Amino acid sequence: MPRKLKIAVTTKCPLSCSYCFARKDDKIINLKKLRETVQFFFANSTKTGRLIIFLYGGEPCLFPELLKSSIYYILKEAKDRKRDVFVCVGTNGIMLTSDLISFFKKHQVGIAFSFGGKKDLHDKFRHFQNKKGSFEKAIPKLKLLIDSFPADRYYVALCLHPLQAGELYESFLYFYSLGVRSFRMEWINDERHKWDEESVALAKDNYIKIWDYIVDKLSRGNFIFLVNFLETPLKNAENSQQPETCFNTYEVSTSGKVFLSPFLTSSDNFAVGDVRRGLKKDLFACNMDNEQVKYQDCTDCRRRHFGSIHEIISNLGKIEDEFRVITNKYLKKISTTGRNGKEYINTLYKNFPF
Repeated sequence: MPRKLKIAVTTKCPLSCSYCFARKDDKIINLKKLRETVQFFFANSTKTGRLIIFLYGGEPCLFPELLKSSIYYILKEAKDRKRDVFVCVGTNGIMLTSDLISFFKKHQVGIAFSFGGKKDLHDKFRHFQNKKGSFEKAIPKLKLLIDSFPADRYYVALCLHPLQAGELYESFLYFYSLGVRSFRMEWINDERHKWDEESVALAKDNYIKIWDYIVDKLSRGNFIFLVNFLETPLKNAENSQQPETCFNTYEVSTSGKVFLSPFLTSSDNFAVGDVRRGLKKDLFACNMDNEQVKYQDCTDCRRRHFGSIHEIISNLGKIEDEFRVITNKYLKKISTTGRNGKEYINTLYKNFPF
């Protein structure tokens, strides 16, 4: 059963990114619906281990008081239920304030700060409605975060677009030079510019360069974390390509509809349930009752439900699988490199359940 919940606090956003998949209908979740969503998650998630609740949008920092109230409620419910819950907020940084940063720090909330790369790459896709780039507005907020927030509580999410695949390593080095020590790659699904063999190969070459850089720094006692694909147990790293179940995350819209991918939230036709009414009975029964179900035993109900759009999700998933194998190879290598390697692995899995 899933151990991660992503809640769209709002669909409103100050940016108008050209590849954004979110419905821009300026909706806001109310606190009652958010509470129902959290209750739904506790009732329909794995019963052991750490749970992850990710608050995003839109831009959740547009509504700081709602965001704070939501976090208070989640943490109280977790305490009352004696569950280990990690809360993380996804933001483009434009509306991030020192007050919010202090609140997140006090309550040990994680931050995922999204960028499109260095200035020219970022501004090409991540801009305001008037097409003016947002880099100059976002970068001071990142520097504020670097100066005042624990390094193991935030990461920069580099949005990886097919047209920028060959620039990934340079963007990584740029943010590292600023003081960022934790990163995640976010694959972009853009119907106008699809991933092809050339762009995938470029991205893989850059991804491997990043891991080689991480390993080199580790040999000198410097830790840089790349937090992709940590859902795969390291002990199975040599041959694990798929998670044990066909999904591990609930995506919930502002209206309380439940989805299994952020790319499906643009239409309620792809909802698999509602936080008040529960999940559709004809879907995912194998996973609901059996946490040991193996991926190869799947009855392929996703394909029946999602139809043609399933191919889009599957193709992106196949690309991610190639990067998952690379990640596992390097993590396995690091885990056998003495005391630094063991400390690195322990810190990675402890501090970054994102």
